Amino acid sequence: MVTAFVTMPRKTRNGMQVVETNYFAYLVRIWGTTDENGKNVWRASVERPDDNMWRGFSDLESLFSFLQVQCESMILIDKRACLPPTCGTNAGQANSTKNE
Repeated sequence: MVTAFVTMPRKTRNGMQVVETNYFAYLVRIWGTTDENGKNVWRASVERPDDNMWRGFSDLESLFSFLQVQCESMILIDKRACLPPTCGTNAGQANSTKNE
C-alpha cells in the first residue's frame, strides 16, 4: 500500500492559488538492520519538512516505488493544469484539440 501526501497551494498568481507540482522536498533516511531471521535488510523513511508527515518502508523497493508513484502522479496533475491566459479560452481549447 502506498500513501500519497497532499500538495497544498503555496503561492498566488493573479489572485489565484497555484500548486507547485514540479518540486518535492523529502528528508530520506536509510539504515541497515537485521530482520527477525537475522538477515541484513535496509529500512527507510521519508518525511516532508513542511508538515512533518512521514512514512516508513520495510525495504528499498517500497521506497523507490513510493517515490515513482509520487513523481508520476504529479506529472499527470501538471499536464492537466489550466494556467492563465489560455484557461477557458478558445485558444486553449484549440491547443488541446490539436494535441490529441
